[in-house]
Amino acid sequence: MAQKPNLLDRLAIRRNRSNYATAKSIMAHSHMMRRELVGLYGVPPERIQVTHPPADTERFFPQPRETAALRAKYGFADHETVFLFPSTGHTRKGLELLADFFEQTELPVKLAVAGSPLPRPMKNVVGLGFCTDMPELYRAADFTIMASLYEPFGLVGVESVLCGTRVVLSENMACTEVMNEEAGFFFSRQNPETLAQAVAQAVSLKKQGGHRLSDPMRVLNYNPSLSHHIDRLTDMLASV
Repeated sequence: MAQKPNLLDRLAIRRNRSNYATAKSIMAHSHMMRRELVGLYGVPPERIQVTHPPADTERFFPQPRETAALRAKYGFADHETVFLFPSTGHTRKGLELLADFFEQTELPVKLAVAGSPLPRPMKNVVGLGFCTDMPELYRAADFTIMASLYEPFGLVGVESVLCGTRVVLSENMACTEVMNEEAGFFFSRQNPETLAQAVAQAVSLKKQGGHRLSDPMRVLNYNPSLSHHIDRLTDMLASV
């Protein structure tokens, strides 16, 4: 994130470097993390196994019959395309980049921010505050959107997809590793035009009535269940 490390950061980096140097095997939750371990800490690639993190498949799943009632509950109008932005750290998650677009666009869209308060009033942006029932929010929204500066995985993307809600994500987010193109639309933080294109495509897809995912597992290239993750962890420990 191009920040200068403070004393606590330096101590954490020193501790991590020691841990990585002595570990017999390391589980990385994305290929991005694996590249960082190799490039930043000099860990031999053969000591790193990539296993993407699990999601709570018991909570996150589609409930299409509830969508209309949930949209009414959160005040989402039928004519607008609602993009959910879950965030408790707006700077890292890219709120300003998204707000710059949503405040200027003439498209019938709304950016619904769940988590930390908005830093200022914004056109086409609504603050939902801290929400405890994220499955409800995913099901109520039309898409989940995020533009993180840095995201070593991003479980939000997987949770949204599991609820049947496609995503609009910056392509530097590591969770895009486990998604195919049917999962949603991806854009470059370095090219704002690609964000505008992705949002426009999402709005068009909603108008066509085909924006919901009926079979979330079809758009993921890994098994996100906790039992599968435990099996992978057990296999890894057994091989050490």
